[in-house]
Amino acid sequence: MHRNLHLLVLSTLHYVCSAATQQRVEIQGRPYVGFVSEYYYPVPKCVVALQIVAEESLTGAEEIDLLYSSCPRDTLRLAHYRNDEALFTFFEPLSISRLLIAS
Repeated sequence: MHRNLHLLVLSTLHYVCSAATQQRVEIQGRPYVGFVSEYYYPVPKCVVALQIVAEESLTGAEEIDLLYSSCPRDTLRLAHYRNDEALFTFFEPLSISRLLIAS
């Protein structure tokens, strides 16, 4: 598990982040304990890819779940992506108001 996936590099997006914390969450009905970072955008953004920076270089083999919602209080949905090391490209553009990264 990568403890510090809490620095999200998005040069044109402004966000408010809570620090990465170890939490128990439920992802699509299954319990999960992992490190979670949560980001909130005041205005929903259309996002096609994310570059994630961690203390250790990502290899592309890590198990990372990206969950998002279009509105702050909506149910989180699992984002489908392909990744090449630290670049996560979504299968389709996503309107994101809230983003959760679990590792």
